[in-house]
Amino acid sequence: MELEYAEDQLFIDLAISRAHAESLTDDELLDAILSADKDIINTIVKDNRFPAHTIATRIKTNNWTMTAKQRKALQNVYGYYHFYH
Repeated sequence: MELEYAEDQLFIDLAISRAHAESLTDDELLDAILSADKDIINTIVKDNRFPAHTIATRIKTNNWTMTAKQRKALQNVYGYYHFYH
């Protein structure tokens, strides 16, 4: 019973973390990612397939607008980072 509660709480906490990432504006999301530990956040996605810090830096530096797909991926990475760190 305690294990089930712990698992339920884990999913709730992860959902809260992801909801927080989704509530951020584009600039807030980029700033949050850029203030995160670069080495950790760049390696959240296996095999360095989505280096979030590097991508956020390029978007911010070049004043690009994120696509919906990029935003969702950055939200997911930041939500995961925020939850575990």
